[in-house]
Amino acid sequence: MKARLQTYSIPVLYMAAQLFAVAPALAQPTTFTEMVATQRYIEGASNGEPFGKLAAQLWPGSCKNIDGTGPYAGMKLADCLYFLSGKRRIQYIGDEAEAVPENQSEIWMGRVVMLNADARTLQTWAEVACDRAKRQRGECVAELVTAVTKNSGGQFPVRGIVIEADKALNGKTEGDVSVFFKDGVTVRTAFSAKLAETPTKSGISFPGRQMTHKEILEAIDDLQIPSPDGLEVRKYARIIGIDGRCYQEHGHPPGNVWEGDGREGRYLPRWLDVTRDTYDAALKNPANGYIMFDLYASKTCR
Repeated sequence: MKARLQTYSIPVLYMAAQLFAVAPALAQPTTFTEMVATQRYIEGASNGEPFGKLAAQLWPGSCKNIDGTGPYAGMKLADCLYFLSGKRRIQYIGDEAEAVPENQSEIWMGRVVMLNADARTLQTWAEVACDRAKRQRGECVAELVTAVTKNSGGQFPVRGIVIEADKALNGKTEGDVSVFFKDGVTVRTAFSAKLAETPTKSGISFPGRQMTHKEILEAIDDLQIPSPDGLEVRKYARIIGIDGRCYQEHGHPPGNVWEGDGREGRYLPRWLDVTRDTYDAALKNPANGYIMFDLYASKTCR
């Protein structure tokens, strides 16, 4: 998809450690307004910051508005680059690593197309969920804020590459991996498997290296296809991290999203549709609430 892109006017995504495991920089926020202000974004201009300058070499600013297509038609999405410091040497634009200035050589680049709810919408979902669960709003909303902060930073990945810590079974971080996302869920595809030359410690088999600029572009295009080759769907739905199996058992999905016996089973591509469609419905009618928040607030799915 080639669209005329404009600089995204809101602040760009916050990347202090990793996109979907955002550690609080200040006191733990208790409302979504506080979360958005302190957890989710940094200033878009990034004046004087090397990451902002590098982003400008790739395109003006770190996020741009693009028009959604397919199931996202009629929506404005944010197509964002982001950078992590202290990582492997970046490659981009014709895959020429030497294009990166020496003082910026130890960074890692990701790119994610996102559809993010604003603070007021997030707060409304939380209040509706807490009321339905017959829980006191203050404590209940604060719990939801914490869960969203840890699971997504309030960001819904339509498609893209997220840099995450690769953890061994003992919880020790063993480097980083380029994780693929589609419709708010971690996915594995034939393309991601091809780039994972050796399995990661946690066995999720994502690229354990900086992807080249060409590979990132190809991955974004591949993830836009309704059913990419070799698609395998993971269990958690952003933005709050609800397990698809729990949703199936306690929610009202239109068709199964998980199949199996006992602990053995797999998540079906339908889980992507449910994750996307329930989020879209909640965005369009915030006062009706958001089923994923309801399941968390009621302590049904945690």
